Amino acid sequence: SIRMLKAHRKQPRSHAKLSKLAEKAGRKVVLSELCSQIENAKKDNSLKRIPYGFVASLVEDSHPQFPWINRNTVMNEYRRRYQKSILPVLPPIPRWTVLP
Repeated sequence: SIRMLKAHRKQPRSHAKLSKLAEKAGRKVVLSELCSQIENAKKDNSLKRIPYGFVASLVEDSHPQFPWINRNTVMNEYRRRYQKSILPVLPPIPRWTVLP
């Protein structure tokens, strides 16, 4: 029956899957901390930009403990977290509107 098939599909997770999930959660925590440091540095900067070389220095300091970290992983996570809400979505300009 269908119930038996559904019950059969839901098998307990193996130790390998659980360890991968735990590793992924740990990586998210580390990236979250680095992203918050970047955002704080950006807020403290007078130009409201990420200071030059700041991300590279964070990666350099973190790399001995977390060898999987590189600049691209940190910046991709930063963009995912903070920069999606910066650009507002504007409606398209109607074609019949004449611009001066």
